[in-house]
Amino acid sequence: MDDYISPDHREALEQQFPDIFEGLWRMEAPWVEPKNSRRGGWSGAKRVTLDNLPTLFMKKQENHCFRALRNGFRRRPTLEREARALAALTEKKVRVPPLIYYSRRLIDGRFQALLLEPNLEGYHALDDLMTDESGPWSHQKLRRQMITAIGEATREFHDAGWCHRHFHPKHVLLNLDGASPSVCFVDLEKARPIKRREHDIIEDLGPLFRRTETATLFDQALFMRSYCQCTRLGPAERGLMKRVAESS
Repeated sequence: MDDYISPDHREALEQQFPDIFEGLWRMEAPWVEPKNSRRGGWSGAKRVTLDNLPTLFMKKQENHCFRALRNGFRRRPTLEREARALAALTEKKVRVPPLIYYSRRLIDGRFQALLLEPNLEGYHALDDLMTDESGPWSHQKLRRQMITAIGEATREFHDAGWCHRHFHPKHVLLNLDGASPSVCFVDLEKARPIKRREHDIIEDLGPLFRRTETATLFDQALFMRSYCQCTRLGPAERGLMKRVAESS
């Protein structure tokens, strides 16, 4: 994927930095969580505040690469995959953070890459909501609304022709401030276009079922009804739910 700057943010970024990549790379800010190190490289995320812009979420990595046939097995930053997924899914109006900026450079044989997306104010990870014993997950009506919203959004994701491939509760964010819950999917470094629909769907939903430990069988059935867009589970939907449960 080529470098990308959102038209809505280009002017503000160019006003602040003569060299956008270098300016962002040198910005001092605490890591959101410890950096992920592997194969001689690292990857991490920071929240950064820039002039004339809201707080942004910046992903930053060095020599954190993958190889793929489409690239002739040449090394590419893993953030390139996420940038490509965000751009494609945003165009299809799937509920993911819009891509603000992506760029990469090669320094002394080491890839450096940066990605900017909005800091999702008011959103909370599903796993945090589920472990808050006095929080919204403990209220039956709101819990059902959240599950229904997640099922609908997941269906949209798959209907757009993509699978997440790292579909954990911490990557499902919800905003509960409106009349109904809003959903946003994050961390798309492993996302890819669907190749074998049922296989890829089961591969996505299995980890979600497995890791939502406080979800009941009723919760899973409600999710599946929302996902399958049906008022009751017929043989086909029950079969899919069974295969997802077995895969998890």
